[in-house]
Amino acid sequence: MQVEYKTETMEINDFGELNALYKLLGKIKFQEDIDFSEFKEFAYSPSIANLHKRLHNEFIKESIKKGFLPKSIENNYILKLDSFAGKTIKRRINELNEKETETLKGLSENEQNNFLKILIEPYDCFDNEFNELKTLLQEKIRKTCT
Repeated sequence: MQVEYKTETMEINDFGELNALYKLLGKIKFQEDIDFSEFKEFAYSPSIANLHKRLHNEFIKESIKKGFLPKSIENNYILKLDSFAGKTIKRRINELNEKETETLKGLSENEQNNFLKILIEPYDCFDNEFNELKTLLQEKIRKTCT
């Protein structure tokens, strides 16, 4: 499958990404009563995170090229925890249910870090902000799984 925008092309070659995007768009378009709990699989999906990051980069590149955004915006996508996106990520961690928390508890530190990176993408994050999210996740796990 190719998503075309005039002369530029972004390809989706991974069936997992294609499947996740197909399911997400179908849910958005046809779900009668949209409830966030039904979207958790997408918010926590590595396929959606990867696809979103690639789409984000392509969008920024094309927007700069067409003059809609200044070139300086390229390196300006750093997550701030006090921003709307940062607050949403913290809320997602706080709203993890017991089953999700138990699953995260069983993961290695590296795998937990990857989970947080999935939540953050397409943004980058300074180490201190990332460490704050790690602490929040660890506290959630500790409180839920005692």
